[in-house]
Amino acid sequence: MLKFGLALSILLTIPGELIRLPFGPGEGLLLNDVFLPLLIIFWLMRKLLVDRKFPKTPAGLPLAIFIAVAIASLVASLRFLGPQEALPGLLYLIRFIEYAFLYFITADLIKKEKDIHRILAVMIGSAVLIAIAGFIQFKLYPDFRPMEDLGWDPHVGRLLSTWFDPNFVGGMFTFVSCLVMGLLLTTKKYRPQLVMALGLLVIAIFLTYSRSSYLALAAGILVIGILKSRKALLGIIIAIIILVPFSERAQTRIIDTYHSAKAIITDTAETPDITSQHRLNSWKRAITMTKNHPIIGIGYNNFKIVQSKEGLIMDPNSHAATGSDSTLLNFLATTGPLGLLAMLFVYINLLKASYKNRKTWQVGTLAGTIALLVHAIFVNSLLFPGILVYFWILNGIKKT
Repeated sequence: MLKFGLALSILLTIPGELIRLPFGPGEGLLLNDVFLPLLIIFWLMRKLLVDRKFPKTPAGLPLAIFIAVAIASLVASLRFLGPQEALPGLLYLIRFIEYAFLYFITADLIKKEKDIHRILAVMIGSAVLIAIAGFIQFKLYPDFRPMEDLGWDPHVGRLLSTWFDPNFVGGMFTFVSCLVMGLLLTTKKYRPQLVMALGLLVIAIFLTYSRSSYLALAAGILVIGILKSRKALLGIIIAIIILVPFSERAQTRIIDTYHSAKAIITDTAETPDITSQHRLNSWKRAITMTKNHPIIGIGYNNFKIVQSKEGLIMDPNSHAATGSDSTLLNFLATTGPLGLLAMLFVYINLLKASYKNRKTWQVGTLAGTIALLVHAIFVNSLLFPGILVYFWILNGIKKT
């Protein structure tokens, strides 16, 4: 039952933003926000009443340290925030802990080869279904400007799928694509299905026109190519080179990426597109808050209320107001240098565990985690609930 619950948590990412319950922090609760507490309770009851042995995990200690720092940051934020104002940050921390539990539950339950294959199949299948939903949305509802009044970004002509955001869904597609590439290079089973899944996911990434996802995919491909197969690396690069000329918009996005990077490096006041300007402004706001609260930050996910109080944002109801366009800057601003260091140790320990098993399919886990870290420089992807489900479960699978 618990293994089924773990698989169900992946399947519940498919509806995405289509189903939100009208209560809880922010815009309401996702399905997993309600389901995961039940899964955790049943798992803890089993651990406490039956085997009384908790799994040893590479990232468990630094993750516990981060959570302790996050709690301390929220307590410290009561110096300049009222309890009611700090409450959303506490609820967001509870959500983060709930999703992090997937790492420990997976490490405890998914050990046998057949269980690993099943959970990977559910993960890849769910990502493919989200991609297919994205193709349907791209064809039938390509203009998202009518959703702007509800706080969503007015994307036009981009694949958003049920997640309503090309960057977040593109980051997830990239993560799962790395897993599929790792499986293709290390196993002879289900190769036609894996090739088809990879093709659909790469096309979906392409149609998001998300530059952060393009960069993340390039990073993942580079890691796999260096560690496993330079021929595969060359083949994928050639395929992408062939694919890009078919879309003028993809070419424009890639060229804009170059100009935006140049603008950031040279500290140019103007960047070539409004998206890059918004991202730069988001980074600057996060850095400003870090300077104002340098020791333990503003309190875990107190971003919206503090930005509003300090006059850093114009529209507190925007989805972008809840965090920085960079997970790493988000950790720094909300939990201070200690919180950022603790989370960096979490990621380093996860990477080390996967690197030890780089000769197996877990080279895909290694590449996918590196790809998401690259993605998280530009997007708050490592705090996005849907991505966290895939991230914690895949990294929690026992390293053999």
